[in-house]
Amino acid sequence: MSKHSLLQEFRTIAAIKNPAKRGYNLERFMVNLFRFYHFQTTPNAGAAKPRQVDLFATRDTESYLIETKWRSDKSGIDDIDSLRSRLRRVPAHVTGLLVSIGGFSETVIADLATNTAQPVILLSGGELEQILLDRESLLRLLHRKKEALLAHGTVLLDAALMQTMSARSRKSAAVLPVSPAEFMWPDGHRSRVLDCRGEFGQFVFAREIPDIDWMPAAGFGVALDLYPKIYGEQSLLDLIDTLSNLGWVTGQACWSIQQASQNWHGLGAAEFATALPRWAERAAHDDSHHSEECCYTDVCDGGFYTLTANLAAHQSRLVSMVNLSFQLQGIPLDLSPLMQLCKAVGVHEAVHFRPLHSRSITRSERFPLRSQTDIEVVAYVVQHDDFDLLLDPDRDAQSTTTMRPAEWVTGIVIRNPLFGKSAPAEMDPDLRPLQSSELIICNLAHHHPLGYERVTYYADRVECARSINAQLFAVSCNWNPADLQGRIRDLTPCDSMRERDQTYNETPGDHMDLEQ
Repeated sequence: MSKHSLLQEFRTIAAIKNPAKRGYNLERFMVNLFRFYHFQTTPNAGAAKPRQVDLFATRDTESYLIETKWRSDKSGIDDIDSLRSRLRRVPAHVTGLLVSIGGFSETVIADLATNTAQPVILLSGGELEQILLDRESLLRLLHRKKEALLAHGTVLLDAALMQTMSARSRKSAAVLPVSPAEFMWPDGHRSRVLDCRGEFGQFVFAREIPDIDWMPAAGFGVALDLYPKIYGEQSLLDLIDTLSNLGWVTGQACWSIQQASQNWHGLGAAEFATALPRWAERAAHDDSHHSEECCYTDVCDGGFYTLTANLAAHQSRLVSMVNLSFQLQGIPLDLSPLMQLCKAVGVHEAVHFRPLHSRSITRSERFPLRSQTDIEVVAYVVQHDDFDLLLDPDRDAQSTTTMRPAEWVTGIVIRNPLFGKSAPAEMDPDLRPLQSSELIICNLAHHHPLGYERVTYYADRVECARSINAQLFAVSCNWNPADLQGRIRDLTPCDSMRERDQTYNETPGDHMDLEQ
């Protein structure tokens, strides 16, 4: 059975003049439709004895008591009362579904919105046609209708379906996690976004790439690729909200937005949600393209995930090629969190785990610099450590209430010595996308307190991982004191550091003297 054959069956029923025969054939059609979506169906079920129902359908934990109507007039409150009388005779988890080709009266819609103790959802003839024309999924439609009714007391029907969901999602946006890290420039300016010259290419600098293959068992990890039907910028931001509401967003999120000649790199989901709508500022750059690409990544239980999309760089903000890709150690024993996520983002069909054929992370022992003097530090990645406290020298040194979190340099931003140049012959092909960014965000293998005196940075290694549409880079650097005296001073915070901290609290525009 195919969608095309179901559409033909529906159109044949529509041509039947006899109301009784048309109603009987509609019942059979609904059986075939629900079987197409892999429901276990029972026509003329006796679940609500002594009364019969047109259809009882079950799939996993979802159960529906279904009544069908094909009349010239709209279904009214008597039809709802009849279905509710049957619902009272079945388990509480069963949802009522009233299918009416002729539509529903306003009284029905108002009654359902205020009486959700026995939930009943509605399916119109127009919505059935959308399903049969493959413009909507029955599973996704039922889930959205049920969620809107139980969570918000809203009856979603026909044209109001998209409008109501869009308005509600904007109203209930999640409070997204803010990255604990931020970029700091030598003049003291701070931000969680930096921009630089660059090119298209869906890659991102990650603070951490979990090694999904770091385990004693043989074999490699698995991937789960989801393709939500998202066509606008607001819907893409709603997807981030949904991930956050279900616990999939952390403070470790990193992202990038690429234009034809400019890149923006950022830290944290909150900053991504703020930056994405600022397309006009990005499009104002010279040589800007009519579209832009975004790449977002975060860690999760058992691995990490990426979110990639293409967006129009004009007022429409049309979105295409949205992919949510999970890279995991293996297939989780408890699939309920992933199943809940799939339902929440509207992906109910064609969801499969795909075994990976090689290690997730490829490593290059050294970043291909011509020499260590090629490292030119542009900015620092700084982060507070709430467990490492500094005494305020202007207050009582014995009181813990006067102590404040220390701030550490956890990474550096360096100028890319390969940008705009031909790649060295020995360069790993996996690293070639790094050439497209003027700046590189590096993670320090060993952190040092903000304000330490002169240190020298050197490149360590690069880790690279891929999802189906994105590439992640974790570039690692380390540091040494510039001289022997510096090695001794590095054991404890220097006086100038305390002076810097005091000055920073008073005036944010200070200067950091680190040897490059």
